Amino acid sequence: MTASAPRAGRLHLLRESAYAMFKDVVGADDLRMQRMLLESAFFLDPRAVARTPVMFPGFVRESKEHHSGKSKGDTSEWNGLPVRVFDNTKARDAFARYSGRVLNGKGRTVSLGFEVAHIWGRVYDPEYFTAGWNMCLLPSFLRPFVEEQAQEMVLADLLRQAAFDLYLRAGPARQPSTPVSPPSPTLDLASRFEGWKPTVIV
Repeated sequence: MTASAPRAGRLHLLRESAYAMFKDVVGADDLRMQRMLLESAFFLDPRAVARTPVMFPGFVRESKEHHSGKSKGDTSEWNGLPVRVFDNTKARDAFARYSGRVLNGKGRTVSLGFEVAHIWGRVYDPEYFTAGWNMCLLPSFLRPFVEEQAQEMVLADLLRQAAFDLYLRAGPARQPSTPVSPPSPTLDLASRFEGWKPTVIV
């Protein structure tokens, strides 16, 4: 069996982005992709976030830049205070405590293929790493588009807008020491995406 020739006109996608390829494969324009992302995101209950804005305030994720030479289990320093360096399993544990949904192991109650995404990143900072207002659950095929490695800013900004409106605009969570701001102070997601409301895990 021989490989068939690639469809004409698609090889240019290799020079663009995985996001461009995804849109091409599913036949979606930018607006449909934006709605797909918002409809696929699961946010934490604002009441749980208000009770515990940061689940594990003494933990940070590994970072060559901010916690150089430190790996999982090591102690590092942040703003003069000791912090424990960990991998993303700590964020999954935090999400599980907020939501009551287990994301790994034998007792898993969330289907494989869903992953915790950090909305603003900055996971090297203990005020952000396990903060309920900085996490949501996404299908794994969408997560790369909003995380730093392959970020599509339009999609990342939509998640940030949704989280800002849900947790930070008028509470219930307070701003961290290094505050975040909404991508657009006047953007109304419910008007732009008619009928959309955030899906909150309660």
